[in-house]
Amino acid sequence: MGGAYARAVAVDRHCIVTEGLMRIAYPGARLAGYGIEMEDPDAFYLYEARMSVLWPIDADGRFTGEDSYTGGNG
Repeated sequence: MGGAYARAVAVDRHCIVTEGLMRIAYPGARLAGYGIEMEDPDAFYLYEARMSVLWPIDADGRFTGEDSYTGGNG
């Protein structure tokens, strides 16, 4: 129920970095379970935030992790 698209990608020998917009459609019932009030628990609610993700790469070309940073609170 989520997705993202990259607006920018940077690649070098040690890391891949993507930056873009992340979107998640949350069911109202799930938000209610988190204690968040909404008008219609049967509807879906869009969360949208800018996000950067960094994937470090080791000397053998393997990914060694994933660090993500989100700007704002949707």
